[in-house]
Amino acid sequence: MKTIISVCAFLVLSIQFSTNCFADRVKLLETNQEALQARVDLIQNAKSDILVEYYEVANDSLSLTGLSLLKQAAERGVRVKILIDALHNSLTDAQMAAIISNNIEIKVYNPLHTFNPFHLVYRNHDKLLNVDGNTDQAYMIIGGRNAAKNYFGKDETLNFLDADALVSGVSAKESYKYFMTLWNSNPEVKKVNLHDYSNSNLERICSPRNKTNDCEEKKEKNRIEIKQESLKISNYLDLFKSGNSWVKEEAISELLKDIEENVDVHFVFNDPSQSMTSVENKLSAQIMNSLLKNTTNSLTIITPYLYPTEAELIALDNLAARGIKIKIITNSLASNDVVIVHAAFLTIKKRLSDMGIELCLFKGPETLHAKGAIIDEKIIFIGSFNFDRKSAQINREIGLKIGSGSKSTSAFSIEFSEFINDKILNNTFLAAKDKIEYSLEELDSTVSLEKKKELKRVQKLVKLVKNLI
Repeated sequence: MKTIISVCAFLVLSIQFSTNCFADRVKLLETNQEALQARVDLIQNAKSDILVEYYEVANDSLSLTGLSLLKQAAERGVRVKILIDALHNSLTDAQMAAIISNNIEIKVYNPLHTFNPFHLVYRNHDKLLNVDGNTDQAYMIIGGRNAAKNYFGKDETLNFLDADALVSGVSAKESYKYFMTLWNSNPEVKKVNLHDYSNSNLERICSPRNKTNDCEEKKEKNRIEIKQESLKISNYLDLFKSGNSWVKEEAISELLKDIEENVDVHFVFNDPSQSMTSVENKLSAQIMNSLLKNTTNSLTIITPYLYPTEAELIALDNLAARGIKIKIITNSLASNDVVIVHAAFLTIKKRLSDMGIELCLFKGPETLHAKGAIIDEKIIFIGSFNFDRKSAQINREIGLKIGSGSKSTSAFSIEFSEFINDKILNNTFLAAKDKIEYSLEELDSTVSLEKKKELKRVQKLVKLVKNLI
């Protein structure tokens, strides 16, 4: 969504931003294939720890292959910790029971609070893979991709267009500390409840005084199911080893051969020790303050979902009033997978246009899912952060600021800008420019009748909610 920067000068404004300037190694993971291969390479070459944190983990062939690789790593002694947002975890209890071991732990973020169901709106939107983060060979992958086929172009119906960054160095160590604080200290992070698929729960249920034939049958049935899931996961590993999977085994040197050296990188985050209800200086406020202080010429924002907070709108207006050229790229109705967010965007479209902001709507057929910002053509922000009110106010988010306004433009910044221009901007429809709004009729003609009807329904809901506030 938006970002940062005059290197170290700004960072003293917030304890959430890492307080040192790091010269790390970075690489843009632009294509689906290299993003997938990079994850496999890191997992296969891990020596001590693998930390996995995702908003969504699907129950599909891609995520189960990933689990098989994590299980293999654990069997060779690597410690594996997996943190999944509780509402977006599609793994079954039996599948999780099949991989949990002495070296594999699973926790979930913010499961249902029986006495406070409204607290469920607070979600963990982080996407992070950290390998050996407690060593001098620390690596991480951070960006917009979740653990599911459609984030890597493998789905038969809907796929997402996304980007990640591979980072090696001190900022990867910082993300390790962030994850471990979240894992050990955050009140929303809980050990996953496997219910009847937990050995301890089964033993308790089938205690001598509660022992019945039905209980024993259920116990045996669950054990068989866990064994079946374990075999299923092992079969995905066998398929991978056979060379018939989507990616192959390769040396880590292949991944790192074109990685860029000595780039200023900052890991940015919300306080991991606190619930989001208690985080006062949220990441969105830090980012917008930085934009106001550090953007001098131009700002390009790339966001799947565009519905800024009032504070963010005011900040954008202030930037535009200073003569800064602002361009925002987001999904059109045709490509948006969350119609209600598009309906909310339409309520502020004219306001953004009146600021002089150039609005570009992605046509599809994929759904734009990349998130980031380009500041003065030199500084990049990439991460999990959408330019919407959920990311600003209630979601846990992380990201990277890459590059510096005081140094020559990094290769990463150039490559990311080219990716945005070639893969995204060239496939957009101009919705507003120079305070002129353009008709979306031509673009909307590509939208199905069913989706148009859905938009009309949710527009009524959005209007009702705005009137009530």
